[in-house]
Amino acid sequence: MEYYDIVFEGLSSSYVDRLLKSDLKVSEKNVIHSHLYDREKGDMIFQEKYSLNDFFSYANTGTILVSNMFLDKIYNDVLILIVSDENDVEVTLNVSVDQINIKGNKQLYSALRKILINNDLKCVYICEENEVKSRALIYIK
Repeated sequence: MEYYDIVFEGLSSSYVDRLLKSDLKVSEKNVIHSHLYDREKGDMIFQEKYSLNDFFSYANTGTILVSNMFLDKIYNDVLILIVSDENDVEVTLNVSVDQINIKGNKQLYSALRKILINNDLKCVYICEENEVKSRALIYIK
């Protein structure tokens, strides 16, 4: 099984060190982008925006976007994938790969399903929507 490259978004050095020591083949040079996160309120103050075209280019090269948004709530062997649509396409992911349901965008459905199946991923978090975009969080087991 081939590993995807992992692109970190604003991870602290301790998280990067932890991930570099894991079985995932990651590199510190892949640490890019940043988030401002209010940990007390749990709100995202600022987040880079990624278009569907951005996502498809990442998907084609086998790159997964990883966010620090919920890192306080996950374990050592779990990462989070964020898929965002700045055009507010409604995105819904269910726990079972076979039950993935993405309304209004078959291309996004196919890309996500391919990533999930090829990497034996299990989605355990239904997307969270705000005024800017739709997001899908996927745990990598």
